[in-house]
Amino acid sequence: MGAAASARADETVVTALRTRLGLEALSGERRALVEARLDDLYESRGGDRAWAEAAEGERPALVEAFEAAARGVVADPETFRRRRLSYATAPAGAGADAGAGAGAGAGAEAAASVEFRSPAYDPLRPAAPAQPWPAAAVGALTYHGIEPRAVGAAVGSVAKINQDRGVVVQPFGGSPRRALYGVFDGHGEHGEQVAEFCTRAVVAALERAVAADAGAAACEAALAAAFREADAALAASAVESTYSGTTAVVVVRLGGTLVCGNAGDSRAVVVRRAGAGFEAAPLSRDHNPDLPDERRRVEAAGGFVSDPPAPGLSARVWLDAKRTRVGLAMSRSLGDGAAKRVGVVSDAEVRRHAVDVARDAALVAASCVEINQCAASDGVWEFVGSDEAAALVGAQLDQGGPEACADACRALVDLAAQRWRDAEGLYRDDITCVVARLGE
Repeated sequence: MGAAASARADETVVTALRTRLGLEALSGERRALVEARLDDLYESRGGDRAWAEAAEGERPALVEAFEAAARGVVADPETFRRRRLSYATAPAGAGADAGAGAGAGAGAEAAASVEFRSPAYDPLRPAAPAQPWPAAAVGALTYHGIEPRAVGAAVGSVAKINQDRGVVVQPFGGSPRRALYGVFDGHGEHGEQVAEFCTRAVVAALERAVAADAGAAACEAALAAAFREADAALAASAVESTYSGTTAVVVVRLGGTLVCGNAGDSRAVVVRRAGAGFEAAPLSRDHNPDLPDERRRVEAAGGFVSDPPAPGLSARVWLDAKRTRVGLAMSRSLGDGAAKRVGVVSDAEVRRHAVDVARDAALVAASCVEINQCAASDGVWEFVGSDEAAALVGAQLDQGGPEACADACRALVDLAAQRWRDAEGLYRDDITCVVARLGE
């Protein structure tokens, strides 16, 4: 198609799309914001038809995203939650988070295992994504965050690069009764690269170390070694990780036993029946810098821990008392080479859990919850408590259906996104979760 014909095609698409979206009825400021969002979509989709379909499909989200700006309710960017990594040279709080990353990768088959990455979530097209297992047994989703962007005198929100990674490997270790579930939540300028590297490295190390007949004790040792090996391999790689890193929560399912290893504040829980409802049984512990044992280690290594600046915010690890350069909102991680000099470690905290088939419903890992297990990035746990997540997931699974675990993932992601919107307006962290039914 020639340039003139292409321009006419663009103009036709734009005119039709404006009519369908009702842009003519918007106020001047809101219209400018939506037009800017459409420009972003056009550039990201790279084609008339794809752009038009994407923009029309996102209409409800577009209108909602700019409601606050239209009312003039726009928060100062300095008030947005600096959750993961602060860059500052005193005074406290003078930093801002950096974030970048790629979307979830495609599934890959290696040996007898099938590796599946959490697919990108679109709340406007909530059909269950294609995956190697029934969506009634396993669900996995990742939802990119948003961040504010100025458009003229107003501020709107745009999608930010997703630094989360979610992974499911099943069968695992040569056995159909074994599986691996994991969530990695990257942070810093190269957080998406670090999370991707560590996802691959940890899974590969565990695939090598966990044989089909390996017991729980061997798996515990393998998990601890896999975190150390991944961190060392990252430091020796071309991926820049001096001021970038990732959390990791990995659950290996050995028939009726769960072995969980974590570093950072992504979390795994078991969804457990309690009377007529559900409660969460923790599989992991969030590694916050102000935990007494974590703080002692950091300060003994010469680091400085600042107290949370406000309720609901995290303590930080700094290189010194002047709060120089980096303030990390966790005391364990993979990567973060600069913080490793002051007591931040990659050591996995490993726990074992015996599944009670009469009580445990699922595993949830979120960026896991067990009779079902749930794992999630802290994009979920920031505003949704473990027991609340367990109640939501358990109720969804009790409803049954061919997509029960996928439905539970969507419900949890939707709730977390709503809480972020209510609390932070135009900013939302990446949200990732894995839900696995334990009775299957």
